[in-house]
Amino acid sequence: MVYKILNKKTAIKYMMDDLGYFDKSAELTCEEIGDGNLNHVFRVVDNKTKTSFILKQALPYARTSKDMILDANRCKIEAMTLVEQSKYTPEMVPKVHHYDDNLCAMVMEDLTGHIVLRTAMLKQKKYPKLAKDAAKYFANSLIRTSDIVLESKQKKDEVVRFINKDLCDLTEKLVLTSPTYNDPRKRIEKHLIDFERDEILNNEEVIAAFAKLKHNFMTNAQALLHGDAHIGSIFISENSTKFFDTEFGFYGPMGFDVGLFLGNLLMNAIYQKVKGFDRYYEWVKNVIEEFVDEFTLQFNSVWDTYAVEHYAKNSEAFKKQYLSKVLEDTAGYCACEM
Repeated sequence: MVYKILNKKTAIKYMMDDLGYFDKSAELTCEEIGDGNLNHVFRVVDNKTKTSFILKQALPYARTSKDMILDANRCKIEAMTLVEQSKYTPEMVPKVHHYDDNLCAMVMEDLTGHIVLRTAMLKQKKYPKLAKDAAKYFANSLIRTSDIVLESKQKKDEVVRFINKDLCDLTEKLVLTSPTYNDPRKRIEKHLIDFERDEILNNEEVIAAFAKLKHNFMTNAQALLHGDAHIGSIFISENSTKFFDTEFGFYGPMGFDVGLFLGNLLMNAIYQKVKGFDRYYEWVKNVIEEFVDEFTLQFNSVWDTYAVEHYAKNSEAFKKQYLSKVLEDTAGYCACEM
């Protein structure tokens, strides 16, 4: 089958006829549920059995600008990343049922009953497990795909397998370069123009920090990253936290993932404070503090349990230095994201 862009009708046909996920007696409906810029996302439901799946297809361009050409094979990276992370925290990523190389599409678990964390936080919803779940996810998915745990040759093979040029290029431009110059794509509120000029654009110390962090992002293949771990890439319920949208996955610095997550929490905390939601602001602030503490605990626990590299097993000082650098990077990428 050659690549073609799916719609609701062809999505049903594909799921039933090509994949055989439903029999001919199924009463199927399909809705497009994606609100993203780079993909089509369909929910296909058998109304008779209530069986449902998510079908996600990568587009060869951005919806907001068809001049922005992208490699549709990024869906393969997304599927590969979810499958890899499911080895370490299977309860925290959606299950991938099928990947189709020709259509650049995958079928995965339907997370109906969950809500996107960003949406939930804008409604001031609280989730007691958020900090611990996120800490567990990051500690396991990062350390266990690094040189600390993987055999050296295997790790190098994995770096090659997860090369993700197009989406890394987007991050390098939009997150790690655009904030430091007058990029016409930026939208700056008028009352912030002077602040941006004085504190960022004309601040050599800030620009040098961005340059250092960008270079680290481009050259430090430390672990398999989610690559876009903001609060819009997390589904949550009272008892479950699921990280999804891993199409930016690649081998990079651990602190980038953790920093993006924290940066988004901090921006939400600022929003809550400005809007006068003081109780929820305090809750978000407590989540941030709990997450940092819990991530440190989980990091040490996962390291102690799974480390195989010689120095990782035998030098407590090396572990402390390593964690210190991850937290330093985390603070830097958190600032870049904000």
